[in-house]
Amino acid sequence: MLARLGLPDSPRWLLAQGRVTQAKEAVARVARINRQAPPSRELLLPPTTTVRLGSLFQGLLRRRTLLLAVVWFGLSLGYYGIFSWLPSFLRAQGMDLGAVYRTTMLLALAQLPGYALAAWLVERVGRRPTVVGFLGVGAVAAFLFLLAHTPEMVLAASMLLSAALLGAWGSLYAYTPELFPTPVRTSGMGFVSGVARLASVLSPSVGAMLLTGQLHTALSLFAACFAVAAACAWAIGIETRGKPLPETLEDPRLERAT
Repeated sequence: MLARLGLPDSPRWLLAQGRVTQAKEAVARVARINRQAPPSRELLLPPTTTVRLGSLFQGLLRRRTLLLAVVWFGLSLGYYGIFSWLPSFLRAQGMDLGAVYRTTMLLALAQLPGYALAAWLVERVGRRPTVVGFLGVGAVAAFLFLLAHTPEMVLAASMLLSAALLGAWGSLYAYTPELFPTPVRTSGMGFVSGVARLASVLSPSVGAMLLTGQLHTALSLFAACFAVAAACAWAIGIETRGKPLPETLEDPRLERAT
């Protein structure tokens, strides 16, 4: 709530509310920040159309929505499946409670460089390759965890996994909204987020295999989730970095591919 008070309203929303002067001021402020001249043309709001959730599954959006749903589901299932049970798994392997807490703290700290690297890469190399790259590293790290035979190797593999998956989350949050046209952008994000929540509900049951002696099965499943998610992210075939976003469901930019 407090953070929201410091966020400016978008020019588009201001135009929709009839606050044209404030919309112009918002555009001018963005131009100043980017060291560019404000646009000279009149600000016009694109025509509004009635959209429904079903619009996400029509035409060109159907394939994109389904692929994104698989990406979000796979990442969420693997991430929560591993990290919701990892402390208990380490405790069951004989690690004392203090060491478990220290390890958990190190895994949390490992997420920071993963997030920071994702923030840099999405602007340097693009959204799509960044998402795919982090998911691929996550799949490899899950297998490295399986092959680890010493506490040091377990810690290194789990830290790499933690950094990779948070990098995947960060880049996915940047990539996903830009794949939906403006009228259904929030609906699209809501749908794939809901799919991720469903995966997070299922993941503790799947992750319980870590504690029942089926470590190989569990980690293989999670690695497969990350690999499939990476393949689906690549199959979307769209790079949005530095490109105008589609404004309507009929916008030809929906067909833009790399």
